[in-house]
Amino acid sequence: MFAVDILSPTLEPDGSAGGEGTTSYRVVNSDGRYPGSFSGTRTRYAFDDWGYWAREGEETLFRAFIRGELENGFSYTLHVEGTPSGTDPVGGAAVWSGGVRAFDTHPDTLGTPVSGDARIEVDFATTTLDVEFTDFSEGHGDMAWRDLGIVDGTFRHRSGLDTIDGAFYGDDHRAAAGSFERDRLRGVFGTLRERKP
Repeated sequence: MFAVDILSPTLEPDGSAGGEGTTSYRVVNSDGRYPGSFSGTRTRYAFDDWGYWAREGEETLFRAFIRGELENGFSYTLHVEGTPSGTDPVGGAAVWSGGVRAFDTHPDTLGTPVSGDARIEVDFATTTLDVEFTDFSEGHGDMAWRDLGIVDGTFRHRSGLDTIDGAFYGDDHRAAAGSFERDRLRGVFGTLRERKP
């Protein structure tokens, strides 16, 4: 679905996410993020390495995924695996595109799987980039981070519960991936560099 027409890397949806029955819950002032009391019954979701896998031939550039484990209730963890390039992209095509996999963190809808599109655009003159996540499922709004600095092939922003951590992968920085938390979502993203027009 998100295969991008560039040399030979491919970006493939990976793993699965789905409902595993229902569970009762009661949450009071959940870490201050959602003030108030919440209770009721909600769907219990499981994530089996749900995310994106970028590869070039037999080489894995990265895997970015969510894993849900049953341990005193469901807990969800974000994973980004691969060897970052360690260097900044310096020229050529300036756009990477792909997808987002996330889950809702609100007590009433905790764990609901959410998908969207991801786009990264680099400004080589200032060594900064913009990240945009759009077209989310489940009614979530678009989000963006602007003018993030690139240092040794990585980029990040942290402000309270608004975070993004990413890096470039592969020769010629052919891929970029990372994790984020913002609004009601926590998740991962994976992208490939678009071919120069």
